[in-house]
Amino acid sequence: MKLILSITLLFLLLPSSIKSFRRRDLMERCPLVKPMRSLQLNEMLGFWYVVQYYSSSEDNPEYKCLRANLEITDTKEITMNFTYFFLNDPNNELMMGNITWFIPNFSDLSHWIHSEQSFEGVYNTFIIDSYQDWALIMHCAEKKRSPRYLSALMLSRSPSLANNVKIFLREKLPQYNVDLDHFFDVRQDDCIEGIATMNDYYKYVLQKKDDESFATKANTDAATDQDVDIANLL
Repeated sequence: MKLILSITLLFLLLPSSIKSFRRRDLMERCPLVKPMRSLQLNEMLGFWYVVQYYSSSEDNPEYKCLRANLEITDTKEITMNFTYFFLNDPNNELMMGNITWFIPNFSDLSHWIHSEQSFEGVYNTFIIDSYQDWALIMHCAEKKRSPRYLSALMLSRSPSLANNVKIFLREKLPQYNVDLDHFFDVRQDDCIEGIATMNDYYKYVLQKKDDESFATKANTDAATDQDVDIANLL
């Protein structure tokens, strides 16, 4: 199993130059975002379902079972571990990644910056709206010689959100040049439950390897027994 330890698929994947001819939402600069007032950071922590997502680099939905777990570290950094499947993966392989942010100004808790230094440019994340049961996150990165990259995640504490809440949150995005035609639903059916941390994921991977090894051994033993039975008949 591959372990993807960066958020290249949703946050850091840059759009190709070809798509800029087809997408009207590709621009050079990130939008200006007003700070969200009275954000309670603790309300952002914990386990979330991603029920809808937008990416300026994608023309079609590509993921299902996208889920995230947000934690705050002793150094006041915010980490997100996330799991997902690719929609068209014939092996239905569970993937996992993570991202870490720092808060540049604690008077504005709604603005986070990607803390890893291995990527060119500055990757800003903004909490557009947040409540106990849902949240809306937007991420933007400016790169040299390419359109800015923009993404958004609609988060829910349950696998689905009421339509009126979805409409309320979606209406906040066009002002940031988000194309709602590309704000896709994320299927939350036929998923693997109980994986919220890296340790949960590692345990799942090890257990799956053990199950596959056991199945392989059982098939080998069965084939050997069949060979013995045939030999006794000769």
